[in-house]
Amino acid sequence: MNSAINAAVSCVCSSQAGLPDGVLNVVSGFGPTAGAALCSHMGVDKLAFTGSTGTGQIVLELAARSNLKPVTLELGGKSPFIVMDDADVDQAVELAHQAVFFNQVVTTIVMNRVVLLC
Repeated sequence: MNSAINAAVSCVCSSQAGLPDGVLNVVSGFGPTAGAALCSHMGVDKLAFTGSTGTGQIVLELAARSNLKPVTLELGGKSPFIVMDDADVDQAVELAHQAVFFNQVVTTIVMNRVVLLC
């Protein structure tokens, strides 16, 4: 599935789950135009970026030159497996194990980083 479609679906699901409007905003577009504008805009307070290391460096540089906004980066093809603080830990461990070995790790979205929110 297309990354932009995945992001849009995630945004709809977050809204349906009760996340207030404006907390999660998804903007699709090309990096040199949409991405650069977001990174440089003084009204943007926080950025999260998933992608290549080279592009991550550009994101950090543009964010630092504007309002020194905080930036969260997931770089180099690492796919996070996020475990929320109210999760069933035993089930999370099982699902993380399955995610790593699904498709014998021959996929571009292998879950190889676990993020615990406690």
